[in-house]
Parts: sequence; structure tokens; C-alpha cells
Amino acid sequence: MDYQELQLLKLELGIKAKKGSDFIISASIVWFIIAYIWSTQLEVQDKGVVTFIVGILMLPMALIFSKLLRTNWKILNNPLQPLGLWLYFSQLFYFPFLVFVLLKHP
Repeated sequence: MDYQELQLLKLELGIKAKKGSDFIISASIVWFIIAYIWSTQLEVQDKGVVTFIVGILMLPMALIFSKLLRTNWKILNNPLQPLGLWLYFSQLFYFPFLVFVLLKHP
């Protein structure tokens, strides 16, 4: 695969997936909720736990926004397509470590 072919594949993903606008909107909403949580008078440990709970909402909200915005999650015949989802799911492996650290050192 040469540089031009890679750029064409990236362009195709950007156009058909609308540059990930569904994830950007859902992440913005999640971050606004997290900012509100951390501006409250809750204990620090409670804020951390609620932050983890709110973070879980991002993927379902992105799915809802993809239906509303009519973005494509699967673009057939594009080898770059599964990369974004794999990168998102790879983050799930370190969440148990974060929970243990949160429990030991709030």
C-alpha cells in the first residue's frame, strides 16, 4: 500500500463516517457531565466512581448519534475501517487496573 492509496482510504473513511461526529458529540456530552460531577460537593472517591459510570455511556450514545446523523460504522472493502473500533475496545483492558487503583488510592 503506497501513500496515495492510504490517503484515499482515509478520505473515504472521513467522508462516509462523517469524521467521527457521532463519537465527538457523545464524548462532548460525557465530558460536560463529568465536569458537572467534579463541580459538585461529593467526596473525591464518589466523584471517581460516578465518572467511571458516566464514561460507560459514550459508546451507546455514539450509536444513537450515528443513527440520527446517518454515519456509517462499517465501510466495506476499506482495511482501515476496523482500526478505530479496535482502538476503542483496547481501552477496556486497562479499566480494571484503574478501578483497583481508585479503590486503593481514591
